[in-house]
Amino acid sequence: MLVIVNAENAVKGGYRKDYLPKGIVPKHEMDKSENWIAIFEHPRRDEWQEPDKVIENMKLKEGNVIADIGAGSGYFTRRLAAAVGPTGKAFGVDIEPELVKYMEEDARKVNLKNYIPKLATMADSGLEPHSVDVVFICLTYHHIEDRINYMNKLKRVLKKGGRIIIVAFYKKRMDFGPPPDNKISEEVTIEEMKEAGYHLTRRLDFLRYQYFLEFEPDANYSERFK
Repeated sequence: MLVIVNAENAVKGGYRKDYLPKGIVPKHEMDKSENWIAIFEHPRRDEWQEPDKVIENMKLKEGNVIADIGAGSGYFTRRLAAAVGPTGKAFGVDIEPELVKYMEEDARKVNLKNYIPKLATMADSGLEPHSVDVVFICLTYHHIEDRINYMNKLKRVLKKGGRIIIVAFYKKRMDFGPPPDNKISEEVTIEEMKEAGYHLTRRLDFLRYQYFLEFEPDANYSERFK
């Protein structure tokens, strides 16, 4: 779930007004799902998010199972479903029922049977053990409560050879994006993931505003869950 506290604060935080839908100013976080969907799906998001580049660098294979954690409106989930083909699956995982409902309607609209919305909780993704090849977390890592324990538990859902990809804003002042106080640096993310039992396998900088980190579980992780 990509959460901006509200559209007014988003502009103050660096999200230029021309990147936000006109007249969208919800008063409280997630109080009007249609407003947030309009933000998540704003046509100009493609310009700064560059989803095609992100998915290209994920190096997905046909038939992969992907879990998009914090999927929001399914902005990436529908693209991931197309990328892995009909033999694969893309789970759009979110904690907001209205966003999950939107994804269900969206999946029907785009006619992708492998685009699967899933309601979760802040503490549990709800995914089956050993069911996922790639966990994808875009712009939502900093919203996860008790991140180290949450990420530790996510290892259970990964298949052998599974990996986690995190895309997040650089923690510095830029001409776009939230203020630095609302972001987590690459170094802190890497350190937290290390504490949760992962090691860094790739670190890419092809995006203008965001970093791209890939992790795999440590070799002895399976012993923790016997």
